[in-house]
Formats: sequence, C-alpha cells, structure tokens
Amino acid sequence: MARDRSLAADARPVAERWAATGKWQIASVEARNGIVVIGVLGLPPQPAPTALREALDDHGMRDADLELHLVGGRTHWCPADTDTCTVREGGRS
Repeated sequence: MARDRSLAADARPVAERWAATGKWQIASVEARNGIVVIGVLGLPPQPAPTALREALDDHGMRDADLELHLVGGRTHWCPADTDTCTVREGGRS
C-alpha cells in the first residue's frame, strides 16, 4: 500500500506535464498493486501513451506497469520495461 501511494504521488506531476503537451486533463492518478492507473479527459487527437510511459521511466517508475484510461475512449496497457502499449477493452487493475 505504501508503494502504491508513493507511485501515485510520483506519477501525478509527470502525468500532468505530459497532459499539458496536448489539450488533455488528468482526471485521476492512482496505483493498484504496483500498476499506475491514470484517467485522461480530452478531445482527439488521442494522447501518445508511449510518451507517458517514457516519462514515467525517466522519473524512476520503470518497474511499474501503466494503465491509461481515455475517458470516452480506450484503455492503453503499457507494461513495465517495454516501449510499447496496446489497446485493451476494459482495464486490468
């Protein structure tokens, strides 16, 4: 639980900087069982989840998976230690 709280706190500013590159807004940032779960609001074009994955990696969260929920859109799954993301129906966490 302490790790999840720390992950969420560390991921929020990274996610907010990433969202500012487009016209998106971070709706939520949490962590569940070592998975960073971020909810994003905004209009197309869709944000690039791989850029967020890279930003989290650069800030010491390379070992945490990322689940990115686009409100009104899709869920992107970006496993730790990879530079790829896939679209999933529904979330894992």
